[in-house]
Amino acid sequence: QAQPVGVVLVRSLDRKLLRDLRLMWSQALTIALVVASGIGGFITTLSAVDSLELARDRFYAQGRFADVFASVKRAPNALAETLRATPGVADVQTTIEQMVRIDIDGVADPIIGQLIGVDLRVPPAMNRVTLQSGRALDDARLSGSAIPALVSPGFAEKRGLKPGARVGALINGKRRALEIVGVALSPEYIFAGLMGMPDLRGVGVFWVPRDALAAAYDMEG
Repeated sequence: QAQPVGVVLVRSLDRKLLRDLRLMWSQALTIALVVASGIGGFITTLSAVDSLELARDRFYAQGRFADVFASVKRAPNALAETLRATPGVADVQTTIEQMVRIDIDGVADPIIGQLIGVDLRVPPAMNRVTLQSGRALDDARLSGSAIPALVSPGFAEKRGLKPGARVGALINGKRRALEIVGVALSPEYIFAGLMGMPDLRGVGVFWVPRDALAAAYDMEG
């Protein structure tokens, strides 16, 4: 029985293809390896992205990163209970924050410090501060008039600050000494900067006892 011309032509092309592959087996193998490497690299990249996303989500969950932030110039502590009773609000945490000028011996560059008050009696329920080195504020002891402080790791590394170091801070018009007792990290400040741009050398985050910050700015209560 005669076969259609198209079938014969396809079989001829198949034989030619196999013959060419036998003659160029090394080039074909190289191309296959390149394609396999590309696919493997793509899969590895996706796995790395998934791992980074999982680590990020776990870090924010463990640190209980807040969903909503609001700033006011001055408000009574009793307002926290009013906000906590608002429908849809799971929890509320208040603190005192101030931007101050920081000076370090031998450094002429302008430096901004973000001071965040930490209530030593009630540990933070959100935006938890994780100690990386040194000691916690609970274990810190005042040395003279110096205020114990935890400092963000990026700023500490760039400025060579370690537990025991001191920096000056212009707090409410008065120069006060901040004694670094430890290096810490919070999900609220993975990096410090202004206008959304990281500046590890020019901006530092300092966690200090809330009572000391409240007294300095007349914000008790």
